[in-house]
Amino acid sequence: MSRPTDLDRTFATIPLLNDLPRDCRTRVMLEVREWHAPAGAVVFDVGDPCEHVALTSEGAIRVSKPIANGQDILLYRLHPGEPCIMSTASFLGHGRFSVRGVVERDVRGVILPGQLVRQLLVTHTPFREALFATFADR
Repeated sequence: MSRPTDLDRTFATIPLLNDLPRDCRTRVMLEVREWHAPAGAVVFDVGDPCEHVALTSEGAIRVSKPIANGQDILLYRLHPGEPCIMSTASFLGHGRFSVRGVVERDVRGVILPGQLVRQLLVTHTPFREALFATFADR
């Protein structure tokens, strides 16, 4: 039996990835990129292109909508294992972010390249259903 790697531990905290069949999970592990950001970092902002899907395994991100008076309206907080519905919508629409994401507690996670996400949406029904279920849950 092999020892779990950091990536194994990261996947274990993200149900969307942890529930993948072994062969699919192995392929995904080869293509993802690990990432981290410190508290206070802006990880996406209004107008930024959305070309991948990032999933967090630690920390929290404040997702908000900037308004004309310079304030932000809090939409939700993104916690470990939860896909961000606004970034998912931006990605699926081949668009740009309409919201801002600011790290509240240091974040760690993985970035899934856009092409990989598109393949998983087509070839892996449970992945597609779990990702789309996040829209209903919010």
